[in-house]
Amino acid sequence: RGGVGGGDASFAAVRDALRWLAQNAMVHLTVPHGLEQYTGAAWGTRDVCQGPIEYLLAVGHHDVAKAILRNVFAQQYEQDGDWPQWYMHEPYSGIQDRHSHGDVIVWPLKALCEYVEATGDVGFLEETIPYRDRESAMPSATADTVAGHVAKLVAAVESRMIPGTHLIRYGVGDWNDSLQPADRSLRDTMVSAWTVAILWQSLTRYA
Repeated sequence: RGGVGGGDASFAAVRDALRWLAQNAMVHLTVPHGLEQYTGAAWGTRDVCQGPIEYLLAVGHHDVAKAILRNVFAQQYEQDGDWPQWYMHEPYSGIQDRHSHGDVIVWPLKALCEYVEATGDVGFLEETIPYRDRESAMPSATADTVAGHVAKLVAAVESRMIPGTHLIRYGVGDWNDSLQPADRSLRDTMVSAWTVAILWQSLTRYA
């Protein structure tokens, strides 16, 4: 209040913007649609682990944030520990993008760290959650603890590192969906500094 260049007017503008952002977060969770998209009907793994989780934790709706994490971790593929780029909810859960950008695997871990840090609910790591079968896109008969899911996530990340480094491959993209390598060979030899940084931060927080 009374900050640079606006005083009460600036405060009112921020207040109005926060209302709009809160409304959009609720749209994303209840329809579900993207935070900025009023069409479509899928949850992006990255999308729901960003703004919605942060919003719910900020306003104290820890139970809803936990329910989202259960949902997200139940989408992890049993075969390779990765996630779909986006997925539908029941009864359309078989409709999903079985591929994902190189950074998507990091977001469930980041969201989990934020939840545990905000709530102190370390016991959630021992909750059992099923996997999903990559081929059928149906729930797998196999389940594991959340900590087990994270172990599979970490193993998948390690398998994608460029040999001789601790740098995860770029793959088919990072947070900026428009940046796809023109030369397909770069998917295995290039890295995203942004993805590497958020991966390091998330692994350090989890540890």
